[in-house]
Amino acid sequence: MKKIAFPACLCILIRVAGFAQGVDFTIPDTICQGVPVQITDVKPVNATSYHWSFCSGNANYQPEGVILGNPQKYLKSPLFVTLVRDSSEYYSFITSSGNNTMVRCYFGTSLNRHPIKVTNFDIFETVITNLTGIRVLKDQGKWYGFILNGDTLIRVNFGDSLSNFPTLQYFDLQAGIAGSGLFIARQDGEWIGFTTDLKNNALVRLDFGSSLQNDPQVHNLGSFGILNLPTDLTLVRENGIWFALVNNRGNQRICRLRFGASLYNDQPSATVISGINGLLQNAGISLIPDCGRISALVSNCVQKDVYLLHIAFPWGISGDPVVTTIGNIGILNQPYGISEFQRIGDTVYGFVANYGSSEMTRLFFPVCNGASQATYSGYNPGPITYANTGNYNILLMVDESLPSQAMQCKNIIVVSTGDFSLGPDRALCKNTTTTLDAGTGHRSYLWSTGEQTQTIVVDTVGIFWVRVTTSAGCENIDSVTVSLKNDIQHTVDTTICNGSSYWAQKQYQYLAGVYYDTISNPSGCDSIVITQLQLKACPHFYIPDAFSPNGDGLNDVFRPVCKGIVKYHLLIFDRWGSMVFESFNAETGWDGKVQNQQVEAGVYSFIVTFEIEGLEDQEQKQTGSVTLVR
Repeated sequence: MKKIAFPACLCILIRVAGFAQGVDFTIPDTICQGVPVQITDVKPVNATSYHWSFCSGNANYQPEGVILGNPQKYLKSPLFVTLVRDSSEYYSFITSSGNNTMVRCYFGTSLNRHPIKVTNFDIFETVITNLTGIRVLKDQGKWYGFILNGDTLIRVNFGDSLSNFPTLQYFDLQAGIAGSGLFIARQDGEWIGFTTDLKNNALVRLDFGSSLQNDPQVHNLGSFGILNLPTDLTLVRENGIWFALVNNRGNQRICRLRFGASLYNDQPSATVISGINGLLQNAGISLIPDCGRISALVSNCVQKDVYLLHIAFPWGISGDPVVTTIGNIGILNQPYGISEFQRIGDTVYGFVANYGSSEMTRLFFPVCNGASQATYSGYNPGPITYANTGNYNILLMVDESLPSQAMQCKNIIVVSTGDFSLGPDRALCKNTTTTLDAGTGHRSYLWSTGEQTQTIVVDTVGIFWVRVTTSAGCENIDSVTVSLKNDIQHTVDTTICNGSSYWAQKQYQYLAGVYYDTISNPSGCDSIVITQLQLKACPHFYIPDAFSPNGDGLNDVFRPVCKGIVKYHLLIFDRWGSMVFESFNAETGWDGKVQNQQVEAGVYSFIVTFEIEGLEDQEQKQTGSVTLVR
């Protein structure tokens, strides 16, 4: 599933989340990735059955869509759709504006299928011109449907079962009203409905009183100065305060109306919700029931580049929204009305009416796969682990299929233990230190040395570990091995003539022997140079095998020691065979530079040809290598 990214939501009860009393359990709001967590305080303790889902369908993830086509070819330019549960069976009702009929789809006990039976109710009067908003509700054991047709409200009486053939009643609203969206809620035993008026850019309230059987009293609340072709609306109650979200197709905005504690408030405060980009001919809006968090889906009634908008309110309905685009799932074509959403088992379902193609699309939020176990049947589940970060629903159903059936759903946030590492193992030079850094942003640190700081300085070898606690309370541990580097040694074999000298061990050496020098290297350990000095009697021509061009005036230049030379040619090459020096004068030696730049220390090869005085016709040649020491 593709994750919809928005911050962790507050635990807020909304209208659609009517959890039964007595069903509860305790789990932390936030847990750590890969760390087992135990559910406790499960209630009730004596239910007939328990069904747990640890990865229930979640509105934090992108829904999937399936095209259901045009059931029995009854639909023509459908506008609005409602989804209803009657006992354990499900129905959808669609207003078909092109032929002014109502279509009923019966799905049986599962919404994960095409409808089993489809009924076309072509029973409306000839004055019907444009069926729009529709709601179906149960009151005092009876089912009632309500459909808008311009300035007329039609009550559809199904009796005690939605499978019945209905009777109709017509109510005049106010002349000139063009009703579109419809929403009916219950407040303290009173039924209150609202419809959006497209023609007059207004909101109209319908007061039914204590029964949906009553004739509605009509109250025009006006436009609040911000409504513009209001197509649809939805209601939400948060912390005892009622709000309405109104979809405005004219200016491509969503308005928020704050009624306060009562929907009878004729003058709610009205604002345009900022930060919602991507609205285009926006038509339908519907809330998603998801463990008490507030979010909604909005449709754009366009044919090309179709997408839905997911609008979440993680900081409450009064806060700023987080908007995510959902692509064209389920072959949407001018999607208009979006039904209510129903949770069946672990999956959340809803429907979209496609005005352009006269087809239905089923939306559903499937289960995830990140929990260590998907379900459990029993009172006390064992520890649960989530492998991935994200937002998860834990659902408990008790006494399933019994009159006492009840459900509780809670949301948890799984946070990362952090990208934490002390890095690779490392080695120390003698008499040096290294700094181990556990990184910033952690709540606390504990090192194997007992220190509780972000960094420690190490001057000994061994295995060092640190345990960090993140800001979310997750613990992580890592270790690193510190070892000692071996000294780097270079051995130089040097032979000089008797009576000559060689600089080693910080002085001139005239005797054969082994001498030790330390060369400091700021980027690594110091090097030890071992010079094995030998003496020999020199002939007329002697070539040293090492020199040190360090500017101290001694052994700074490499050249042969010779007497009586009448012809001379010296060539010096680096280890890749490139010539670095050439001379025809025995008095001119190489100072260890190429183009006035010092070359690196190392071994260089040479070729020298010469003729000795008195033996001019006998050219002699010597080859060998010389070590440049710095």
